[in-house]
Amino acid sequence: MKKGSVVASFIVLHIAFIFAHIHKNMRYIRLSFEKQKKERLVAQLKKDKQEATNQLYALQNKSQIKEFAQDTLNMRPIKLSQIKRVSDD
Repeated sequence: MKKGSVVASFIVLHIAFIFAHIHKNMRYIRLSFEKQKKERLVAQLKKDKQEATNQLYALQNKSQIKEFAQDTLNMRPIKLSQIKRVSDD
């Protein structure tokens, strides 16, 4: 009887180890997919940051600001002779 219970516990222990190994592998796969998803997100965010930085530099470009002011806002450069002083008197 004692020999039968030892064999049964041995089999149960091995089955438990098999399920633990399967669980470990499934967890590894799931975490691997999550890691890949987060790496793709980081890459996309880096790309978005680079595009935003390029857009910022483009918007700070003085020639583009001047072109926008002249074309869109219909502003023209003025000469010193066109400036008049207004006094409080």
